[in-house]
Amino acid sequence: MPAASNVYAHALADEDYGYPLWDPGYEQKAGEVEIGDVGFIEKGRFVRLFNVMQRPDDELNALRGVPEGFRQLTIDEKHISTSSINRDSFWSKHITKVEAKATAGAGSTFDASLTYKATSSSGAILHLPTGYAEERQVSERSMIMHEYLRRNYEHWHRYIQQSQKFTVAENDLLFVRGWVKTADWIVAAFAHSKEEEGASIGGGHGLFKASFSIDLAKQEVQGGWTNRCARTKQEAHQVDQCIFIHFLKHTAHDRWNGC
Repeated sequence: MPAASNVYAHALADEDYGYPLWDPGYEQKAGEVEIGDVGFIEKGRFVRLFNVMQRPDDELNALRGVPEGFRQLTIDEKHISTSSINRDSFWSKHITKVEAKATAGAGSTFDASLTYKATSSSGAILHLPTGYAEERQVSERSMIMHEYLRRNYEHWHRYIQQSQKFTVAENDLLFVRGWVKTADWIVAAFAHSKEEEGASIGGGHGLFKASFSIDLAKQEVQGGWTNRCARTKQEAHQVDQCIFIHFLKHTAHDRWNGC
């Protein structure tokens, strides 16, 4: 059976916001995803090793340190764009959004369900309860990060393997040039279901409190997964969950690939 994170990323790959992360959360000790991060994706979550746009003693580099001979990268704001995304759902191309309901309950809670119809045997859904996300990225036309990556990726890779003891292939090492973040999220993916099957994501007692599950109508699915953000009241409006990531990475024949 395929991994949920791979099914999800492949299904939402056509979105023009970068690589979809199955787990948009972050290590509390490391901090949220930022431009300039060097790291890798593991089980649908980005793992930072260090950040080249911050000082070696910055809190973003406190957990794992920086390579020997580290030189901080500075990028002028003219190369960086920011924008707002007012959208509550993303779904793969063979899914049709059918219905979204929210019914007020006692106090500030409410029941919610999202119903979709799939015309493919696999797919993915991302729902943003707040209906809002922010995007920040270095322009694809800017050569600053490309040149910095070219000069450093071999050194980074040796450092990660020898000093950090991570087994990461060169083409799995990512250099973050941008992100899309939100405050709260729900994701679902399915594979090997029967075509034209209905899917419903729902739960009771509020989007911020409920446990969500995917319920495929005919129950003939071999792989169906959900994941959601668990936040405290104090965290509920913090836009720090990275749902899409833009990155550069080294590929064969000294070519550079990005997302």
